Amino acid sequence: MSKSYLSGHRLHVASSNTGTLRWISNEEDSDNAHTLRMLSLRNARTRRWTRSLSFRGHRDRILAFSFSPDGDYLATSSADKTVRLWRTRDASCMRTFTEHETSVVQVVISEDARLLVSYSKDDQVCVRRMCDILAWEGLLHD
Repeated sequence: MSKSYLSGHRLHVASSNTGTLRWISNEEDSDNAHTLRMLSLRNARTRRWTRSLSFRGHRDRILAFSFSPDGDYLATSSADKTVRLWRTRDASCMRTFTEHETSVVQVVISEDARLLVSYSKDDQVCVRRMCDILAWEGLLHD
């Protein structure tokens, strides 16, 4: 993952297995809500933005993010001690996890999309099965 700067906002460039490039900007809004903004390109050669979404809800800095391999989900972790799982198609927050007692400094969706793992500043690791999360949301089909 490479990093660059644009208009004073830190940007992260990420790609999913679908070949879509995503530019991510981590910003603080006027009401102190922290927002991750995502701009996507379907094809890097066309240079056309296919969509722009805002993932808004964390109450402190967003420290890490991870896409699912298919690009359908985005996990974020924050200094607000939470992990959030989002749908990338509409930027809706599916779940907020509050098990951590300190800032969550890392979050990863495994390459096989089976696990959502988070790590906090106090060395606590939380491992969640994606199939359990999706089943709870009614999104897992037989």
